[in-house]
Amino acid sequence: MPAIFDERTPTWEALRLARHLTSLKTALVPYFVLLVCFWLHVFGVWRLGEGLLNIVGWGLGLTYLFLVAETFYIQKVMHDSAVYKHGAWQVAVGAMCLNPCVFGWWMPLSVLWVAARVKKQIEALEMRLQAEGRARSTAGAVAVEPRSVGASWTLPPKAAIVSVIVSLLVLFLLWHFAMIQKAP
Repeated sequence: MPAIFDERTPTWEALRLARHLTSLKTALVPYFVLLVCFWLHVFGVWRLGEGLLNIVGWGLGLTYLFLVAETFYIQKVMHDSAVYKHGAWQVAVGAMCLNPCVFGWWMPLSVLWVAARVKKQIEALEMRLQAEGRARSTAGAVAVEPRSVGASWTLPPKAAIVSVIVSLLVLFLLWHFAMIQKAP
């Protein structure tokens, strides 16, 4: 779906993304702190005890899952509103392909940059429509009115919960296998 900016484009306030963008920015702070702690330990600059390393690892994993969820939601709302052409499925694929400890930061930051660009484009459209003296069209009310939940969801809530549980189980298994001592 190509990005469309015309009279039917919802306003930035109608997209209701401000709270999600703030949550994303706020979650990036502990993510980067935990990421720096992890890499300082890996390079031997700052040795963490086993308990603290476990806390850092679990905190990094949980923060990353939160970042992926917020990023997915923001991109889904922008895509469903036809203001951004790339679908949210790319966030899910990126979350699986990008290592949270190496390139996991790229997805949330790129969605923040895209959201800022989309906001500027929507505000420019508003100014252009006001300068031309045109009001937003009420024809095609579906495109003018934002969805009540912000995005169209096809995944039932039970499936989402199962997906989160499976993801946490996979993270636990990866952590467990990483902690196994290799035979000399």
